[in-house]
Amino acid sequence: MNAGKKFIVLLVLSVVLVTMSLYPVSAQSSSGDNGKKNINLVIVLDRTRSLLQSDPNRLSQEAAKLIVDLMPQNGGKIGLVQYTDKVTDRLDITAINGQEEKNKLKAYLDGIGVPNGQSTDISTGLKEGVGMLAGLQTLEHPVIILLTDGKNDLNGSDRTFDISQRDMEQSLNTAKKKGIIVYTIGLNADGSVDKDMLLHIAKETGGKSYIVDGANLLPDIIDIYTNVLDYQLLSFGSDQISLNGNFDTYNFDVTNSSVADANLVIYKNGDVQARLIKPDGTEVSWDNDKFIASSSRSYMSYKILNPKQGQWRLMVKGTQNEAVKISLLYNYDLAIHMDQLLSSSIFAGAEIPVKANFMRQDTAIEDKNLYKDMSAVAVVENISAKTSEKVPLTAGEKDYHGKIKFEQPGNYSVYVLAEGKALTSKSDPQTIQITEKDTPVTATPKRLFPGEKFLYTLLGILTATVLVILLLKGIPKFLGNAKPKLLFGKINLKVINTKTGREEVRQSKILAPYGTSVTLSKLAENSTGLLNKIVLARNAQGVWLTNSEASCEDLAVSVNGDKVAPGQKVLLTNGSTLRVVAGEVSIKVEGRFSEF
Repeated sequence: MNAGKKFIVLLVLSVVLVTMSLYPVSAQSSSGDNGKKNINLVIVLDRTRSLLQSDPNRLSQEAAKLIVDLMPQNGGKIGLVQYTDKVTDRLDITAINGQEEKNKLKAYLDGIGVPNGQSTDISTGLKEGVGMLAGLQTLEHPVIILLTDGKNDLNGSDRTFDISQRDMEQSLNTAKKKGIIVYTIGLNADGSVDKDMLLHIAKETGGKSYIVDGANLLPDIIDIYTNVLDYQLLSFGSDQISLNGNFDTYNFDVTNSSVADANLVIYKNGDVQARLIKPDGTEVSWDNDKFIASSSRSYMSYKILNPKQGQWRLMVKGTQNEAVKISLLYNYDLAIHMDQLLSSSIFAGAEIPVKANFMRQDTAIEDKNLYKDMSAVAVVENISAKTSEKVPLTAGEKDYHGKIKFEQPGNYSVYVLAEGKALTSKSDPQTIQITEKDTPVTATPKRLFPGEKFLYTLLGILTATVLVILLLKGIPKFLGNAKPKLLFGKINLKVINTKTGREEVRQSKILAPYGTSVTLSKLAENSTGLLNKIVLARNAQGVWLTNSEASCEDLAVSVNGDKVAPGQKVLLTNGSTLRVVAGEVSIKVEGRFSEF
């Protein structure tokens, strides 16, 4: 495009922007939650030898598999970390799109061997988990579940107490900034769990801590889903149900079409059989598609996708006096949305209409059973006076509606709260200002003279024209040169002592916080002078690795298996591997660069 055409295009855009600023449009407020709930989850597993006493029945793996089974069938993301005093293995965060991915994750968990790590440093596992979530471009309900006996033991480790404390606090600070909630599950079969440490980690991030010493306490873990994704939890009978050798029947109702999935969990110690009867009287055939069954040593789980309305029957059979617990989790794929309140001048004593409806993935739900089975109120909070009241709303066939009367002037917050037997949903709040009758909220300014509005528009256009000319004269080039080109992407590194073969460090680093360039020494947290000669820097083409060492036989550098000579630089592309060997100090660094 030549300069003349650029001038015309930018001039038209300037006119549009100036006109929009002089004739503003009103913005609509809408609920940020359209009903779809996804979770970004990392499970962090302690793999040290102390678990042989604190978790002899391997409840950590049972808990991890149950967490996977209860995840939404599509849309969530999950990763796994194993650690001792260092990260021993990890599965990168992957999207869940059906039962196949879940089965692979559970097979991985079943394949984990006997824990044999000698030293323990919880901060290592937590740091890795936080880094994995923090590296995602978009976070949706980010959660870490830490399963450990909560005992740090640095005997025989290269890490020190000070380093461990530093990494712990840095990880907790990052988690708080990113909104990552950490739930801790303490494995306590031998009574030695460090409850205070686990409670501190959880409370710092807004999570909870659970102590587990038997399969009968596994039900507590599903609170994570009720807290994070607003699953609704129901229990059948008392905490423990004693079976009698015959099939016992337990009924549950699906009263409307808003249930995305229903999850039945039977916690057991012995052999248990279960059958599920649909509302039409036919028995469910578990097909891993709409009806998904999973069984493990300590539990059986059943997921029903989009269950039909009506009464369902769960039939359970076990040996005489077998004690079980049954939980039912409803996942509702909806949220309540309140229409925009009137925003014109409102005086004390005035009434305004309120209307709200349920939404599923940006689509309004028209289900009269849903609205009539639940009750809704408008919660009106006088922020100035610190008082609140609930105004009942009327249920229609496709919404709730009513009126609010504001008796006193002040600043108010208003939201709709809908509640039912197995669902509670709250809309985003809206604020509104109520004034005395003789004090309007807004006033229209008087025109100083006829044609004032046209003159302001003309002045705006002239100003924009001058700005366009300046832009065409070189300001973009100036700004482009002045703006620093920050690094992007991340790099996974491990540092190995070539004398002992011991892996000393394994890190996953986001590059942007380091600015425009960073040395390998800093990334690997190793002060070896030779690693300072390896530099990652950003220019217009991307991220480059440079071997700035003039000449050194003790430093071997390669990218994707190709040697990088002294003074040479190589462009890193997505998936590039790098290898640096510093023979003089017995250090080998291996890494992989990822773009995002």
